[in-house]
Amino acid sequence: MPLTVGVIGPEDLVRKVVAVGGEAGQGRFGRLLPLPYRHEDETTDVVTGAGSTADALLFTGVVPHSLAVAAGVLDRPAMYVPYSGATLLRALVELLRLGHDVSRVSIDTLRRDEVLETLTEAKLPTEHIQVLPHRPGLTAQDLVDFHLDARATRGPGSRSPVSARRSTSWSTGPTRYGSPPRGTRSSRPSGPSPLPRRVGRAVTPRSSSA
Repeated sequence: MPLTVGVIGPEDLVRKVVAVGGEAGQGRFGRLLPLPYRHEDETTDVVTGAGSTADALLFTGVVPHSLAVAAGVLDRPAMYVPYSGATLLRALVELLRLGHDVSRVSIDTLRRDEVLETLTEAKLPTEHIQVLPHRPGLTAQDLVDFHLDARATRGPGSRSPVSARRSTSWSTGPTRYGSPPRGTRSSRPSGPSPLPRRVGRAVTPRSSSA
């Protein structure tokens, strides 16, 4: 009997995973069931709401998977789509194509050694790179603050945030990263969102002025 795999994550990523599964001939092995959320704090509700409709779960990234593990709601096989140096390199190429300076970037979620190895292999400078690796308990607001602090300490020139997190938001209202977490509010001043727009599947650039 074919298995049903529930795909959990932001709606755009869920759509892409389901589309790739379709191209790979998912019908022969089972089917992918879209289970999107608007913000990552809805992860546990989506998992428990799946009920018996999914035999296994595939998360679009490590963040929602970690949240589900921490909440103890995983009662069936589950895994997540990993982000890698190759994904970062793809975003950096896109940043270069758009005319961004990739010598000064702040990057979240990926491991620092992986980031530095990727940049070194691409013969890109690493002196002004700031990295915030994923760790359990890291919130969307932590990522916002990290990129803002990196921007504030960048010195001459500009810095582009690169984010593998897909549900980051700003106090001025919802962005392409989703709605603000329930019951939270940014302590940062209001104004134009400094957050990156997404490029490709996992990492994203932001235009910034000097």
